[in-house]
Amino acid sequence: MEWTIFLLFCLSAILFGLSMLQRDRSKDVEKQLENLSIQLMKEMHQLEKKVNDLEAENTVLTTKKMIAK
Repeated sequence: MEWTIFLLFCLSAILFGLSMLQRDRSKDVEKQLENLSIQLMKEMHQLEKKVNDLEAENTVLTTKKMIAK
C-alpha cells in the first residue's frame, strides 16, 4: 500500500513537470503567431501604399493624356 502511494506520488510529480514544459511550448507558438501576424500586417500596409501610389500615378497619366488631346 505504501509503495502504491509512493509510485502514484512520483507519477504525479513527473506529469506535473511535463505539463509545465508544455506551457512553455504554447507560449513560444503564441509568440511566433503574433510575430507572423505583425509581419503580415506590415506587408499588407506596404502593398496598400503601393496600390495607392500606382492609382495616383495612373490618375496623373490619364489627366495628362486628356489634356494633350
